Amino acid sequence: MELEKISIYNPVTKNVFEQYNLPEIRSAVEAIYLELNNNFEALFKRKELLSLAPIGLIDFTMEITGYEGTGIYKIFYRDNLVVLGEVFTDNLEIDKFFENLVVELKNLYREIPEAPVITINFTKEFYKLEKNNQDMVFSYCRLLGFSTMKVLENHRKIVVN
Repeated sequence: MELEKISIYNPVTKNVFEQYNLPEIRSAVEAIYLELNNNFEALFKRKELLSLAPIGLIDFTMEITGYEGTGIYKIFYRDNLVVLGEVFTDNLEIDKFFENLVVELKNLYREIPEAPVITINFTKEFYKLEKNNQDMVFSYCRLLGFSTMKVLENHRKIVVN
């Protein structure tokens, strides 16, 4: 599966950013995909957390877990949470997500675009990072979105067939 683009949504600012799967980023997407795919059973079947150290991001770690068509990830700088995000492969997964939200969160997410979409919630700790680290973390989130979509979709096809 090769996605052409995904939407990236920040529920706090209501900003939507479209990321295209450009040739320049495909090798990075593939590297993250292989790591997630190698750990698919633990991540998406047993719902274990996978901790990774994103390449090029010193003092950063990431945790990811999920189920079926949804992935949930956290990115930490040292011990501080800087990003919390979700990956949705289809609109049915978005609907399931909405069912469990309290009213305040439903208001934040009410303008979420159609899938495939990733949501990114930047914490106040994110804004304490140096600008170049903020840019790298945001870029990593975009790569992670494509990679997670690819893993979830490829395994969905295996289950169906």
